[in-house]
Amino acid sequence: MAEKWLSSIGSIQSLLYVWSTSDAIDLKKLSEEIKARNASAEVCFENCDQIGSTTRSSSSFDIAVLSPAVSKDACGNSNVLEIVTKLVKVGGTVIGFAEDPSISGKLSANGLSVLGEESGVVRATKKIEVGASRKLPFAPKPAAPKVWKIDDDDDLIDTDALLTDADKVKPSADSLKAECGSGSGKKKACKDCTCGLAEELAGKEAPPVKSSCGSCYLGDAFRCSTCPYLGMPPFKPGEIVQIDANK
Repeated sequence: MAEKWLSSIGSIQSLLYVWSTSDAIDLKKLSEEIKARNASAEVCFENCDQIGSTTRSSSSFDIAVLSPAVSKDACGNSNVLEIVTKLVKVGGTVIGFAEDPSISGKLSANGLSVLGEESGVVRATKKIEVGASRKLPFAPKPAAPKVWKIDDDDDLIDTDALLTDADKVKPSADSLKAECGSGSGKKKACKDCTCGLAEELAGKEAPPVKSSCGSCYLGDAFRCSTCPYLGMPPFKPGEIVQIDANK
């Protein structure tokens, strides 16, 4: 049985042979035959019932051979193939025997790629490390971040050119005042007039102007659109300010 695989192992540095007590194999003679073909090769033997307690490092062997009995599951350790797969290097070979017709499926189930069967010998290779991850070829590619890119050649608009000379003229205080009433024709006081126009039209004295928001003294930026102080400079809280109702 040994000649079926020994003649094809080529030049190797290390070999693991997993055997069972059910095998009728002279391990010493087998070791000599392997050494005769690869004098510098390290040859190791592991009993399949004890391989679970091995202290050997992962990815230690170029070739692992499962004896005929081990290939037929003639051992008490059901995790033999899993352990052997870890001990073989990436790119290494696992050899089994076709005494068990399901040996190819078992090798594939442990992540090995079956190369084929010849003369009752099944060969498989380890293409990826146990526990390694690999990105699937059909996985969607991450979208590129959306960013603005401005080149010197881009035709950008000059924002200053959008302004006319009239836009740049500072408005006068009178133009900022809110008009009371309809804004055309005869003056007419608003329904809730606060500027004193209603009293003026009625011939009465205008009452002191009272702020409804309390922010009139801060300036136009804080005043309502109908504020009677609109257009006037800021003043101190409590300061009496005279408002010309005719404006």
